[in-house]
Amino acid sequence: MVLSYSTRVQISKSAQLRLGAGLNINSVRLDGTQLTTEQANDPTVMQYFGGFAKMNILDLNLGLSLTHPNYYVSYGVHNVNQGRMSSGDIFMEKKPMVGIAQAGYRNSLTPNLDVIVNGMWRTQSNLPANIELNTKLYFTILSGSEELGFLMKSMRLGYVYERPMLKSYLLPNTTHELMLSIGLFTKAQEVKKTQESSVPENVAYIVDGKFMKDSDLSKITADQIESVNVIKRDTLIDNRRYDAQLFVRLKKIYPKELPKKD
Repeated sequence: MVLSYSTRVQISKSAQLRLGAGLNINSVRLDGTQLTTEQANDPTVMQYFGGFAKMNILDLNLGLSLTHPNYYVSYGVHNVNQGRMSSGDIFMEKKPMVGIAQAGYRNSLTPNLDVIVNGMWRTQSNLPANIELNTKLYFTILSGSEELGFLMKSMRLGYVYERPMLKSYLLPNTTHELMLSIGLFTKAQEVKKTQESSVPENVAYIVDGKFMKDSDLSKITADQIESVNVIKRDTLIDNRRYDAQLFVRLKKIYPKELPKKD
């Protein structure tokens, strides 16, 4: 079990510095009936032979990352305390510290073709360092961008094939991955995404041709919305200037009972 906390700092219009920490609570159970020893009557092993043991370990994970729509760089450390805080049957002296550095880049070569490059460097005290690199082409088929897959409205299906170029301890063989994801609450996400990415703070909300206050917009549920459109232009309503207009069109099957203007 991991209890985590993260925060972010906006360092530019598009880049963010993210910090995170996690408290790792790990419970390990040892089945002594399955033990085999290399040395007969080994005192370290024989005390657990034929029985069961349980060890609880408390440790800390830390991470730091720089993110941007086109790239990211991050570094994280697992088992910062190396498992020194433990209770129960102590059958492990410590856990190895693991360091993971990652970086990636993404950009559009054409309107229908994106290139994605990712890399990871992993170190562990009792294992050799491991480096992984992968390159992906993200292309458009029909109505959506896919990675050897297709997009049908809110459903995404994809396939990933990975093959290590060199012998790897962590990934010695080829792997196949099937991915299926279904987007929920797409209308609500559309409104939120529009507000966060392209709509200024000072916005006039127009619902079915009628002006609505920002506080009253929350009364409209996501399944009532048919479409959302944003127009960035100065607008004067009741002697107040707005930087943009957000037009919301409701489905006709719902009664259009809008709050009355004060």
